[in-house]
Amino acid sequence: MTALYAIVILLEVLQPRIEGPESALQLATEDPGLRLQLELLLLVSWWVPFIAWIVTYTLGRIARSLAARRRWRAAGAWIAVGVLLAPHLVQTPAIVGGSGAWAVGCAVTTAVGLFLITRLQRFDRMSWWILVCALGWGALIATGFALGFSTLVNDFLPAYTFTGDVSIAGVDAWRHQAVVGQIITAGFGEELAKGAGIVLVCGLFRHRLTGVVSGIVIGASVGLGFNFSESLLFLARAEGSADVFQFYGRQGVSLMAAHLAFSAVVGAGVGLALQLRRRIDKLAAIGAGYLLASCCHFATNVLLGYLSLSQGVWLPDNDAVYALVVIPVFFVVMHAPLTVLYLLMARFGLTSQAKGLAEQLDKEAATGYGAITPTEVPVLLSPRRRFRRKLLELRGHGLKAYRRLDRLYATQLRLGTYRWLVARGDLRPTTTGAEVLRERAVQCKLSMLDEPTTGQPDTAGKFSMAGAAR
Repeated sequence: MTALYAIVILLEVLQPRIEGPESALQLATEDPGLRLQLELLLLVSWWVPFIAWIVTYTLGRIARSLAARRRWRAAGAWIAVGVLLAPHLVQTPAIVGGSGAWAVGCAVTTAVGLFLITRLQRFDRMSWWILVCALGWGALIATGFALGFSTLVNDFLPAYTFTGDVSIAGVDAWRHQAVVGQIITAGFGEELAKGAGIVLVCGLFRHRLTGVVSGIVIGASVGLGFNFSESLLFLARAEGSADVFQFYGRQGVSLMAAHLAFSAVVGAGVGLALQLRRRIDKLAAIGAGYLLASCCHFATNVLLGYLSLSQGVWLPDNDAVYALVVIPVFFVVMHAPLTVLYLLMARFGLTSQAKGLAEQLDKEAATGYGAITPTEVPVLLSPRRRFRRKLLELRGHGLKAYRRLDRLYATQLRLGTYRWLVARGDLRPTTTGAEVLRERAVQCKLSMLDEPTTGQPDTAGKFSMAGAAR
């Protein structure tokens, strides 16, 4: 991604400016001199990670303590990551900032979509900031790379390879090349940008992932972020009442399909790869997810272009009918199989997770530590019973009691998930991993001792174990 973006900036700096300097990167400045300085700064900035790595590596080598060496290496890594990602952030703020009230509407629908997709996590749930990182990658980094890659393929490539044949056939061939480039850009370039973020987020937070379900949720979050910025880009370009149809199509009809479904399939492949042992199997799972998403994206763009050209030919020449009937039917036909696929994979992952949790929760309850008791295991394995129990706490004792019970369930499920991942070989055991989670669960129970009970079946056992731990 960095290499391709560097080529875009290099061509942007060196391109001949005949009718005036127009920035292909959409830099947020109207001063040609300042814009050129920003472009040169972005081009030169890629030397910074190399220099930062040499300096921090040298300082780490001469540091006396192991902690100091790790701090220097971490500093160099974060500097390198920040500089490498900074160029991709150039274009996106201008898109979001110039969208006005539409940004608020897209933010609301994106939040609703994120809430719905997180409901797939029926047991152990990832922290909200992991999903924010994934959403931010899709909205900022992936969108910036996609715009730069689009400039490279759709503008620079045809312009630099144009043979100069100004005949009708030559111009038609050049336009066909540009259209094919645009389709390829959307089908493979955008999925490359989103897929890279999915792999990075899953790699950084692997200790909090449970497999296919976590990969699907992270992938869907990246897709939602990308759909948010892309919707604002098309809304800014829309004229007249077309902005309403753009919002309806991108943030309504296709919100839980399209980019969300594409990225969810890639995330499912990455999540599945975390459960595989051989490297060839891991690469096959990730590659299959990426290839499927790219081909579906490619086919979607081709057919959408065909339908837009067919309006008034064999489709009714009515914008309302086209937007309210044709487009919804198209998305149902094209994206229903992909949506069903990632939902079925999520169900498969949840079934496997429930089976593993049942075994490990029973083993943890049999230890007698008190973090989990035998009567609590059925409640922990049933999302409905957990939800009903928390509602009873909310009705009977208020929000504070509800939050305490929710924290207890989350800690117990994290403990069971930790044991399951260790037993499966997906996570390396630590000397204090299970002990810390057990202590945290017991502390949650101790904090509930002063609260009045609701008279539920496992309450007595829970408090007796907490009292024994005290």
